[in-house]
Amino acid sequence: MAQQITRAKSKIRAARIPFRVPAEHELPERIDAVRAALYLIYDQLYAVAPTPVVALHRAVAVAEVDDPAAALAIVHSLALDHYYVAHAARAIARSLSGAINPP
Repeated sequence: MAQQITRAKSKIRAARIPFRVPAEHELPERIDAVRAALYLIYDQLYAVAPTPVVALHRAVAVAEVDDPAAALAIVHSLALDHYYVAHAARAIARSLSGAINPP
């Protein structure tokens, strides 16, 4: 993963692509690409470090990009009730899936 990031940075630098924060009107058209990139990052991270916390963050990416119901199932399968972020992730997945009550 580190090598991929290093190569990507080198390609961006070589192509002289400027880094800039998009204007507010550009954000809606760019958010899907950002979500997809985050999904891929967490997917790769989970492949090398399959911890419950990584799985939780990956579940949020799954909910945003792909399948909120699957994300909700992932969150419910994790034993992270003591971790406050798990409650936020569960709420995000429930909201995106349209679920009102937990299973």
